[in-house]
Amino acid sequence: VQENLAAYAPTLKLQKGYDDSHKNPGKYAITGGAKPKEPDLITNEEYLKSISSVKTDEYDSIKSYKLGSVGEYKRFIGARRSDNNNNSSRTANADHIPPKNSVGQAWNRIKDKPELQEQLKNRNPKLYEMLEGIKDDNNGRNLVAMEVLAVDHRCALTTASSHYAKKSRELIAESLVSGDVERMLKQSMILAHPVTSQELLADL
Repeated sequence: VQENLAAYAPTLKLQKGYDDSHKNPGKYAITGGAKPKEPDLITNEEYLKSISSVKTDEYDSIKSYKLGSVGEYKRFIGARRSDNNNNSSRTANADHIPPKNSVGQAWNRIKDKPELQEQLKNRNPKLYEMLEGIKDDNNGRNLVAMEVLAVDHRCALTTASSHYAKKSRELIAESLVSGDVERMLKQSMILAHPVTSQELLADL
């Protein structure tokens, strides 16, 4: 790496962003992942307990919109439709992690290549099932999502429409095809974070 820093600069920036966000997760610390087999999102009591240690002046917003809570995309949408407070749907968005677009790209890369499909099935059957599922789930209703502020969602590199945003989603798609879940999650979380996204853009 030291002999060719320029070639590894993007990777090092991603790793640094992940390390920083891991030490100071702030309002987008993932919660609710402790019970993956539960059919419903975590209860309000469990959620409040999970954010009780948050020390920030944005605590009220985190609490009101359950920022950082994780579940299937369709459950967030269903909860919003049944919520009498329609303002919440304009303030918060459910952000696919990894991006729905990246999942679609990854499936398109392997759908006509049996050898790649077999490799991924052997390495990570659950990941293969997720990619295959997108062909019948164009809206990503069954994919994992995280509740975030709508304004932050729009400027993240995983959802923006710029050239760099498209390249970011391609990068995540490559990790999905390779079956490297750890790398994919690091990239997804870093590039979905509004602050990290803007810092990466500023360094380009």
